[in-house]
Amino acid sequence: MIDTPFDCHGIAGLAAAFRNKGLGSTIHFSHNDWNVYRFRWDLNNRFCDPKYSQKTSPIDGQGWIEPHRKQLQELAGNYGPLMWMSLDTGGIPLPKGSFYDILETVKRLHMLQPECQG
Repeated sequence: MIDTPFDCHGIAGLAAAFRNKGLGSTIHFSHNDWNVYRFRWDLNNRFCDPKYSQKTSPIDGQGWIEPHRKQLQELAGNYGPLMWMSLDTGGIPLPKGSFYDILETVKRLHMLQPECQG
């Protein structure tokens, strides 16, 4: 949450305000907003490369997974209980072979938010 146009930690403030009103929090996470070279499998990424995959670039192909997990783990672990978490790909297929990486990410999120739907 370092890269924010706000002068405060926006998500923390929103989560606290919801809790103060007795409302639950939900997160809609869209990694398609990324403008990072290692996310170049995404058709919306300015570095998009249709030939890029974990197979063609195995080390770099793994490079998007950990930053992705860290952001999601921050959202799931730092702002209280979540009712719902949506992981949006915007209809863009994830890289080939990434199903088990995403499944592992979801398992980690479920450990942090066992009551969360999504």
